[in-house]
Amino acid sequence: ALEVLSKEREDIMERCDAEEQMHALMIIGCTCDWKGDRQQSADVFEELLSFAKKEGSSHYMLRGYAGLFWNDCFNDIEQAVSHLSAIQSMKLSEKDKVTFELCTARILLSMGRLSEAMERYDKCFQNYDFAQYEDYYSMKKNKMLLLEILPACFDNERYLDGVRFGLKIWGRIRNHGWLEECYCSAWIALNYLMLGDVEAAEQFLYHAQACNNTMTDTKSQWM
Repeated sequence: ALEVLSKEREDIMERCDAEEQMHALMIIGCTCDWKGDRQQSADVFEELLSFAKKEGSSHYMLRGYAGLFWNDCFNDIEQAVSHLSAIQSMKLSEKDKVTFELCTARILLSMGRLSEAMERYDKCFQNYDFAQYEDYYSMKKNKMLLLEILPACFDNERYLDGVRFGLKIWGRIRNHGWLEECYCSAWIALNYLMLGDVEAAEQFLYHAQACNNTMTDTKSQWM
């Protein structure tokens, strides 16, 4: 994707309509992220956000913010909250509301408000099927935002919640993408380990390893 889009980017930005240009930028931002270049990804999402604001597109503004929040590019939490408030005042589709909820939950995690973030995640689970999205790249980004709850539970020693959320997420995303399934399985294993269930931890680590071995084009050192 990066090779093709990088080569054709100039033509895309000259010849395609605004919707196609914004969609191309979103794909580039996502693929840079998955290839391990978060700075380049953040730069592209900044460009997308600026473009979307000019076009008045709440859909792509939200995708721009989601990419920046995922890449931890908002160190100023108050600024991030103000951005979310601006989005909330816009007319969002039902599917965009899910991304909004996930972005809000991500910022609540950054603010240390884990219980409130958990309530947001539960709301998303109740209201949406995470295997059903209108486009592949929004689906991938939303699922990675969803998975942020697992390391947050681990870091806050909420291991039982980490397993609870992890199994719920794992049941929804299994066989829908190796990267997120690997990430999810590994964090479930770590939370199980801290609860003392070594057998369950080992089972999920083996599954994470199998997923990672399937991925031939990722540079994630964490994996």
